[in-house]
Amino acid sequence: MDKLLHFGAYALLGVISQAVVGFHSLTIGLILGTITELLQQFIPGRTVEFLDWTANVLGLGLGIGAFFLVRKVL
Repeated sequence: MDKLLHFGAYALLGVISQAVVGFHSLTIGLILGTITELLQQFIPGRTVEFLDWTANVLGLGLGIGAFFLVRKVL
């Protein structure tokens, strides 16, 4: 369930960032996902997980792809 939440949140981030920022949305999303995952090591009860980061990246890619697909159809 945790990975699904990561995936969904970053898919939404991908759509919104692509609509607002455009070309750099992938770079911004990757940096944000990496930084937030790495910062979790400093929060008690949280851990850095590669699979969380992977879910973030896959969700981001899906969101950006969905943006282009919808824009092409409309």
